[in-house]
Amino acid sequence: MANLLPPFSGDDAQCPKCSNLGALTSWRAAETLGPSYLKRERLSRSCMRCDYGWDEALNPPSAAAN
Repeated sequence: MANLLPPFSGDDAQCPKCSNLGALTSWRAAETLGPSYLKRERLSRSCMRCDYGWDEALNPPSAAAN
């Protein structure tokens, strides 16, 4: 299954609705919502101004960071 989520947009993410810079980030586990609908493990982002939310792909540490 291909990862359909946009990549992690960093600490200074821009809200796609109000263009505010900065978003809160929470990790969400994979979940099944019904017989065949699956939401992957993901980062849940939330705008600090308008509270709009969106999901992004995980951002695992690079090998150089270890």
